[in-house]
Amino acid sequence: MLNLICTLVSKIVFSGLNGTSLILPLGILIYVLYGQAKDVKRVFIEVLRGEV
Repeated sequence: MLNLICTLVSKIVFSGLNGTSLILPLGILIYVLYGQAKDVKRVFIEVLRGEV
């Protein structure tokens, strides 16, 4: 999933479009990465507490 998003952003960047077209893909990328980071943090805390 992350490779797909990064590929999409790189195609937009190298296509010669102006920077305003990057707002939506970068917003989606930040949203996805934030959700993954929250999930990793939750799992990490559970593992450290031995709740798994």
